[in-house]
Amino acid sequence: MSGNKRGKPRSAPAAKKKQQQEHNVISSILLDFTPFLKQKFLPNFPYVLLFWFGNRMGEAYRLASGNDVLKKVLHSMETLGTTLSQPFPSFVPFDLLAGAALAGIIYGVVQYKKKNAKKWRKDVEYGSARWGA
Repeated sequence: MSGNKRGKPRSAPAAKKKQQQEHNVISSILLDFTPFLKQKFLPNFPYVLLFWFGNRMGEAYRLASGNDVLKKVLHSMETLGTTLSQPFPSFVPFDLLAGAALAGIIYGVVQYKKKNAKKWRKDVEYGSARWGA
């Protein structure tokens, strides 16, 4: 009989220990990676998407037919569908500049709004009315 006094089978301690070590390694990697995700990656990921979209818009504008700006903008809406279907950004300098400009403008607007945000507390009265009788 390979069990203990109560008749329960014994578990293999080596396999259990190996499983715990693998779990500890994965947990330690995730714990090391979590601050990077929270502090660096997640706050900046929308700007990466905006850069990609601006890059695709720049390529659509560049590939559109037309002589003046208005015609190129109107024709770029026709080519935007084909350019958005490509997952990788274009490395033409105009397209990179368009993507960086869009992401930079949105970043500047967000930072301006953060800096000038009012510090209102919810459900708290402000001003002289709270001192009134």
